[in-house]
Amino acid sequence: RFSQLAWQKLLWFRDRGNTEIAGWGITRIDDPLLVVDFRTILQRTTASSYIFDDDGLCESIESWRAEGLKPDQFNRISIHTHPGNSATPSTVDWNTYSDPHIQGSLPWLVMMILAKGGETSAMLRVSAEGGPTVCKSIPVNVLGSFMSIADEFPDLRFGDLKEEWEAEYLRNVHPIQTIKPSKQNKRLTVNDVADAVRQFTDRARVRKSSGSLLSGAEFDDEGFPLTDSDDSDSMSNDD
Repeated sequence: RFSQLAWQKLLWFRDRGNTEIAGWGITRIDDPLLVVDFRTILQRTTASSYIFDDDGLCESIESWRAEGLKPDQFNRISIHTHPGNSATPSTVDWNTYSDPHIQGSLPWLVMMILAKGGETSAMLRVSAEGGPTVCKSIPVNVLGSFMSIADEFPDLRFGDLKEEWEAEYLRNVHPIQTIKPSKQNKRLTVNDVADAVRQFTDRARVRKSSGSLLSGAEFDDEGFPLTDSDDSDSMSNDD
């Protein structure tokens, strides 16, 4: 389920460009299947794929933790858009979320897709320790109506929100012509997110002494921040 405001943000990001856009659903601590925000991560995108930046992921996790969010609030619901009319998961999507090694130690996770034409899909994967693993399609519901946002947030100015979303898009989403296959590129997995959660404190110390990736960094010809090494582990999901 999506709050109306989180849904409007996801729709805006879907329609902002002509590529896939990926991120994570932020949920309520007392309602882990209610998405109250959609957050993007530094990424390169094409019409059929996206690649997360591993340092960008770590920075996002650091920021979310600083807000007081718990890992279960931001690493359970993976969301991405399709620029076409179909929200049917690709072979890569299915393989990713049917692989028991991808889920790691988490008891459940969700992959949700929103297509340009409005179609949605969501797959819930549940694993019991020492028991069976079940994958099933679940419905996607949106709470309230657009007008209900004003009732819930009377002081909210939608124009200001759009400015914030535009800034987030320009900061995190970097469309490119193609994403060439690379040994360094791998799909984002739940284990990657869990590892990043564990490592974010150490990385924060490094960035504090050497400067942030996004502050004072050099950029490549595509306008994407350069990492310290060409062997940095990018995370990708190719549709």
